Amino acid sequence: MTRRRAIVWRLFVSYVLITLGALFAAGWYSMRSLENFLLAQIASDLTQRARLLENQVAEHLSPPNPELLDAISKRAGRNSETRFTIILPDGLVVGDSRDTPRHMDNHAGRPEFVGALRTGSAHAVRFSETLRQPIIYLAVAVPSVERPLAVVRAAIPLSQMSSELARIRLELLAAGGAIGLLALGVTLTISRRFARKLGELQRGAARFAQGELAHRLPVPDAGELAGLADSLNRMAEQLEGRMQTVISQRNQLEAVLSSMLEGVIAVDGGLKSRTPMEDDIVVYQNGERILNIRSAPLLDAAQEPIGTLIVFNDVTQLRRLENMRRDFVANVSHEIKTPLTAIKGFVETLNQGLVENPAESKRFLEIVAKHVDRLTSVVEDLLMLSRIEDQGERHDLKRERTRLREILHNAVQVCRPGADEKQIRIEIAGDEALTALVDPVLIEQAVVNLLDNAVKYSDADTSVRLAAEQTGNEIRISVQDHGIGIERKHLPRLFERFYRVDKARSRAMGGTGLGLAIVKHISQAHGGHVDVASALSQGSTFTRHWPCDPLNNRKSIRRRMAADCIPRPRSRRAIPSETRRIPPRRDRRISPDTR
Repeated sequence: MTRRRAIVWRLFVSYVLITLGALFAAGWYSMRSLENFLLAQIASDLTQRARLLENQVAEHLSPPNPELLDAISKRAGRNSETRFTIILPDGLVVGDSRDTPRHMDNHAGRPEFVGALRTGSAHAVRFSETLRQPIIYLAVAVPSVERPLAVVRAAIPLSQMSSELARIRLELLAAGGAIGLLALGVTLTISRRFARKLGELQRGAARFAQGELAHRLPVPDAGELAGLADSLNRMAEQLEGRMQTVISQRNQLEAVLSSMLEGVIAVDGGLKSRTPMEDDIVVYQNGERILNIRSAPLLDAAQEPIGTLIVFNDVTQLRRLENMRRDFVANVSHEIKTPLTAIKGFVETLNQGLVENPAESKRFLEIVAKHVDRLTSVVEDLLMLSRIEDQGERHDLKRERTRLREILHNAVQVCRPGADEKQIRIEIAGDEALTALVDPVLIEQAVVNLLDNAVKYSDADTSVRLAAEQTGNEIRISVQDHGIGIERKHLPRLFERFYRVDKARSRAMGGTGLGLAIVKHISQAHGGHVDVASALSQGSTFTRHWPCDPLNNRKSIRRRMAADCIPRPRSRRAIPSETRRIPPRRDRRISPDTR
């Protein structure tokens, strides 16, 4: 931002420049006039001297007597401290008070000589290379009947005049400096007075701008400033009412604009179509974004089109939710329709008495019970998802300080029968004392879902690694298996509800298709997320991430002597968790994953 100078300095600098300019012009004119005056006086004096010598040499010019003329010139030069030169009309020097005439150049081209032959007298000022100073030359013609007989030239150096002019110049400079300082002082005083009055008006206007409309400005003596002060005071009286109107309109406009989530662009009339249009476009930048674009003509006061208004609305989430809703409805319908169809068929068969064999009737009833259990599992998982989402949105989780190692052991006990059946080893890693502020029931449910999937989709006689650890300000629980793995194309949608990689195999293993969705929502309810790294035939690693609570900060540990997330030293009485027998919790249901 450019810094603006104060008006006092603007006025002061202007007055200074005017004063200095006037002093310079006056001094320059005075010195030029004085110099011209002195040159005129010197030229007049030299004219008189040349006329005196003219009378002495006139009688020796017809015919010219060079020896006598040279002697006259030298005698006159010694008596008057003036250099005299006698020049014939052809420029030949026949006498000179300082040099020998025959050694001197022809003077036919000298300006004073030419001027004297033409007008009778002339003078010129030239710099002498010999004397290293300016010389004034005055030449007069010796008249005759037809043409001048000769030219008599007188010359003296201007050193004395230069010294006198230098002295006078110093005196003028001193006088001008004194006058300039006096003028500058007066100018500064006047400028400050004027600036002080303007400053009062400025401060008063600033108070008006700050809302102090009851303030009144003092009226200065100067007519123009007094009129300005009166105008500002009248403006303050009228401003309050208008300000209230402006504030009201501004608040309304801000309320409208602040409530808008859309992007708005106004363009000129370059667009060909004036018909309102609407369409969706897909933009690929940091992922896929879907924008809904609507256009409408802009009209002026006369209802004439002056441009086009384009409104951009990000409908990415909306479209995704619509797709998810359609997929969810389709998947739920499919998941429920299949067992309902089977139940209906078997019930109708039994109801019509078509099965007489009791063993066959029992088998039909067992199939019906199996499908009823499947429907119950689907409904219970859906209810659990709804409950987790509701608790997460209301931040109503029942959190408590819990050792994560205990949660892992409980999950292992729940999944132990399936692992023992396939001779799968479950390894637990992580610090014994690592704790977190979580809902232990939900966290155990998420670990059970992941661990149950790992056991189901692992080959016999392999291992599954279950670990809980802290990395920086984050806690991680990971489940790593060496099973069949998942293709990369399925990973982005793996945590969607009812999404299955291998639908036939997932249903055969009893999965509802909601297990990983439950894991994802449990993670989100705790402020974290879950991710997966997998490749075909190389196994999978599911990892839950969530941040440590504030008490888990290391500084808080040192201050409070408590470590909520960071591993604590083991107590001497601690028993290794691997040797403890933790009975499985029968009040928790296992929700198989969606692989």
